[in-house]
Amino acid sequence: MRFIVPLSSGKNSMLLAPFSVDHASLSLLETSVTEAKTIKMMGVLSNEVEEVLQNAKANFRIAGFEDEEKRMKQRVSHGSRLSLKLPQGPYVFCEFRTLEIPGIELNPPPSEALKRMHMLAADPGIIAVLNKHRWRVGIMTEMAPIGYVGISPKCLLGFNKKSESDTAISLLIPYHSEGKPIKIGHLESQ
Repeated sequence: MRFIVPLSSGKNSMLLAPFSVDHASLSLLETSVTEAKTIKMMGVLSNEVEEVLQNAKANFRIAGFEDEEKRMKQRVSHGSRLSLKLPQGPYVFCEFRTLEIPGIELNPPPSEALKRMHMLAADPGIIAVLNKHRWRVGIMTEMAPIGYVGISPKCLLGFNKKSESDTAISLLIPYHSEGKPIKIGHLESQ
């Protein structure tokens, strides 16, 4: 159960869980509940929660990022590192360009960046989206990340230019404000 309490400014609301450790000891004044103030309550029955949890456990068709990482590690450990075959057809990535900045050593290096772009282009989920929407991407370009995750107010890790004719993605290692690498899709910086 949750209470939605409008704040005095009228623009925002506070979401309270009345039986949680954090909110159980709050007074009405601390929660901005005053006389004649409308409070909305949302909640679900416990059997509905159980049903959702059961259905979530039963659906093994959708693999999560952790499952993908396990599969990748198994393939590598079994020595079955097959050469990556880029998809063929009308809805594919046509050309790949890595980032080049004279005088600066990039991480990942251009050869590794190209492998990562090929990995993305051959990903079954990405291929399915391209086919579904009938998209053909002329050029996949590597770009430098703009901003720092958790520090900068804006952080750009990729964009589309000229509809789907040019897609730019960042393969350089972006970091959280704590200095830890972040995961982007199937890519994990090290």
